[in-house]
Amino acid sequence: MTQNALDQKIAALRRFTRFFAQRLGALEAGPAGSPYSATEVRVLAELAQYEHRTVTALSRSLGLDAGYLSRVIRRLETTGIVIRTADSADHRQQPMSLTPAGRTEVTTLDAITTARYASMVRMLPAHIHAPLLDAMERIEGAFGTDVPARDPAPYLLRPHRMGDVSVVVPRSIASAVEEFDVGGSYETVMLGAAAHFLDRFDAERECVWIAERNGVPVGCVFVRRVSEQSAELLLLHVESQARGIGIGRRLISEAIAFAIHAGYGTLQLEMLDVMKTARLLFHAAGFRHVSEAAEVRFGRGLQRQLWRVVLQGERSGE
Repeated sequence: MTQNALDQKIAALRRFTRFFAQRLGALEAGPAGSPYSATEVRVLAELAQYEHRTVTALSRSLGLDAGYLSRVIRRLETTGIVIRTADSADHRQQPMSLTPAGRTEVTTLDAITTARYASMVRMLPAHIHAPLLDAMERIEGAFGTDVPARDPAPYLLRPHRMGDVSVVVPRSIASAVEEFDVGGSYETVMLGAAAHFLDRFDAERECVWIAERNGVPVGCVFVRRVSEQSAELLLLHVESQARGIGIGRRLISEAIAFAIHAGYGTLQLEMLDVMKTARLLFHAAGFRHVSEAAEVRFGRGLQRQLWRVVLQGERSGE
């Protein structure tokens, strides 16, 4: 990574943290003007969830310096909302808990914080919610945080509608650029293929399947007519945050079923040798590697592979 690229990434991280800190009110004295600092609120929330924590334990769980944390605790003790149990001469080993007044205070603070987050969520259109949650989980995971598992959202598979292709094709191209470092004319070729498909679209013998979660397209596959007896599978794509729940396999299966129903004898596709996950999926679906040639259009040493599956009314099982 060049120094210039590193500087740009550092600037982006700093910009994002400043933006989000401001939106969450982290620079205020406390949530919605409460008398407690952000650190004090975190300590109170931890004590509300786990009774009898020591300064040492709190220091580990919150990632705060033990000396600084001890000063925070002393301030909370003076307000009468935190109390220590004198089980040890070392203040850092004395268990702490909330007083009844402290629990009341935490309930109030939690209601204020919940209202603030709710107002932020309501500002956003509903179709933004799922991608936003996915993006936040990816950020947490990228920095090594164990993200609590959410129930995987069910997905819907449907034929494409007006506007879908202009959404999923750019995402497919961007994903290939990011994951496989393709360059050169890859974008031109893929956009040209999509435009050609739409310009000559035959609903009886061609299709686009769209995978959708929470109203947002997260995957696609195209079946395009090549001849009376042969069709081509194009632009299989699943967004990274939607992988692992079977969408790719389902898209391939539905493409094959459509090709059989449309009366094609074979279904073929081209892929690059670096697309290893896709290769495994297609092999499992019955496609077989037919040929390979150097790919010179995309800017670096890639191999273009042709794969084909024979459709004879029933899957051949080959």
